Amino acid sequence: MKKITCITPTLWLSKEFETSCAILYRCDTVAEVIIIDNNSSNRNIDFTKFGKPIESAVTVFNKTYKTIRFGKFLIIDAEKNLFVSEPWNMGAKLASYPLLCILNDDVIIDSKTFKYISKNIDDSIGIVGLDYTNYNYTGFNPVFSEIVFRPYAFGCCMFILKNKYVQIPDDIKVFFNDDFLL
Repeated sequence: MKKITCITPTLWLSKEFETSCAILYRCDTVAEVIIIDNNSSNRNIDFTKFGKPIESAVTVFNKTYKTIRFGKFLIIDAEKNLFVSEPWNMGAKLASYPLLCILNDDVIIDSKTFKYISKNIDDSIGIVGLDYTNYNYTGFNPVFSEIVFRPYAFGCCMFILKNKYVQIPDDIKVFFNDDFLL
């Protein structure tokens, strides 16, 4: 079973994010959660329940960012809204584990789904993404099949092996950035 690094950019506006963080904290398959803080003035979750805060800094793509680690959670202070492409690239670059989960802050995925994908994804599978028609807030049943078109909400939760991640151009801020990973 592969360990997972979750990557989540956030503006701290989603009411589901705290529930998602609690699930990620309890899930043994998720070994690391990289949160790119796109608006620290809105930070509204008490992460001290997940670990003692350790302040540091990290340099990625020739820029240094302040960080705070709370156990498996690493919060990177982006100082401004970087949207999603740049934070996904940062998270993929910094990830310590072989399987990446790019997860929106308003999506809740259960531990069984993380374990199932971690156990079943391999080099023959490019990317596993959310199919909104198959999703509810208790998780989804992933189906591995060739992608002919990107289903609705695909980019809200994607699993990809780190060695298959392709850097997305930073000028693509929000829409269709997941197309670069297909």
